[in-house]
Amino acid sequence: MENTEYIIQSDRDKILAFNSITDCSEDGTWEVSIHKIVKSRTTRQNAALFKYYRLMATALQEAGFSLRSFTAALREGFEITVTMETVRAVAENVSQDMFKKPVKDLSTTEIQKLYETVNLGFGQSMGVSLPWPSSEAPPFGE
Repeated sequence: MENTEYIIQSDRDKILAFNSITDCSEDGTWEVSIHKIVKSRTTRQNAALFKYYRLMATALQEAGFSLRSFTAALREGFEITVTMETVRAVAENVSQDMFKKPVKDLSTTEIQKLYETVNLGFGQSMGVSLPWPSSEAPPFGE
């Protein structure tokens, strides 16, 4: 018996797998692995999750939360790791507030203003700011 794989979905499948294990000869070494197959979320679950995001965002806005008060409240109840995506989300929000468009649609001067605003905000509120991460100067002008 070489590299036999069983997907167990019934009692019959369990018996076949068990019989295969008990039929292994004693003249070798065998490895048996059992893994639970976890299904990914359904399309309906995904749609519901995104609807929840939209509804929660609206409810929080109506309750008067800004991103600053929202993140301050989160610090009290949640421990959230800062990732590139969370920093990006902050920049996207600042871009929407400043320019009413996403970062991908900003001009070179708008990118510069966005960088300065976001970097200043992180510096003032968290004590962390960084220089423009390129040997090339930040984009000035169109």
